[in-house]
Amino acid sequence: MPTTKLRERGIYALPDKREFIVRQSGRDEYGLYLPKTWKKLEFAEYRLNTEGRILESRVRPLAGASKI
Repeated sequence: MPTTKLRERGIYALPDKREFIVRQSGRDEYGLYLPKTWKKLEFAEYRLNTEGRILESRVRPLAGASKI
């Protein structure tokens, strides 16, 4: 299965068309932030591992998506 190489401050669209900015939040984790709030670095809407798999979500679940 191909993996997604996440890029710091890259913009990614989820299957529901919402866009998020990626920020590295640890050695092996990334956070997805809404474009209007990413500079504040409060809470990530989603936490991802290095392969782009969703580890945790603060918002509604994505229908049929476990990976960006």
